Amino acid sequence: MLWTFFDFAYLNGTNPIDDWYQRDLSEDAQFLFDKALKDCQKIELPKNWTAFKRFLEGKPKEDRIWELQFYSDGRQYRILGVFGPQRKQATLLIGCYHKAKVYTPSDAIETASRRAKLLANGEATRHERKIPLDR
Repeated sequence: MLWTFFDFAYLNGTNPIDDWYQRDLSEDAQFLFDKALKDCQKIELPKNWTAFKRFLEGKPKEDRIWELQFYSDGRQYRILGVFGPQRKQATLLIGCYHKAKVYTPSDAIETASRRAKLLANGEATRHERKIPLDR
C-alpha cells in the first residue's frame, strides 16, 4: 500500500500548498518536489524517506509536525506536514525555504502549527495531491 499525500486546504477551497507550488517553484523545483513525494510514497517507514529531515521540536511538538527537504535553484526547500488521519496518509501544511535555521516565510512553523490545529478541529480540509508518475 502506497502513502497518500494531501494538501492542506481552507474550507473556502483555497489551497496554499498548490498556490506555493504553482507560484513559487521553478519547473526544476516542481520536478524535485514531485520526485520527493513519489519516492516517499513507496517507503513504509517515514524515517526512511530520503526527503525526511526531522520532526520539529519546540512549541509545536504536540502537533508532531515533520519536515521534508529538497534542494533546487540554490535554495533549500522545506515542506512541513503531519501524518493522518488514516494510516499511510500525510498532509502537507506549508512550503517554505530554509537557510541557517531561518525559515522564509519567517512564520512558517507557526503557520504549520495553526493549520494542523484547524485540521484537527474540522475547520479546514485536505485535498489529495496527485503525484505525476510520468516525470
